[in-house]
Amino acid sequence: MAIRLTEERRALLQARLDEGEEVLHLFATGQHTVSLKDGAGQERTFNAADQGKLERYLDSLRRQLGIGGSRLYTPGYGARSF
Repeated sequence: MAIRLTEERRALLQARLDEGEEVLHLFATGQHTVSLKDGAGQERTFNAADQGKLERYLDSLRRQLGIGGSRLYTPGYGARSF
């Protein structure tokens, strides 16, 4: 059974997903460390070595939003959907 999200919660999760995808873009273009807030509002810092952890976090946001598939950044190739 899917959890129903309020419009406010959906907008917040979508904003965090968008921000996280931007972080993956920054990693792909050479930035090494980026901070963002997680679902609990706590600041989390990611670096290129944490890319897998960030992708799992973004996948959890996608699941909460009911968005299927995973978008992984591959340096030199941009986002790939699976």
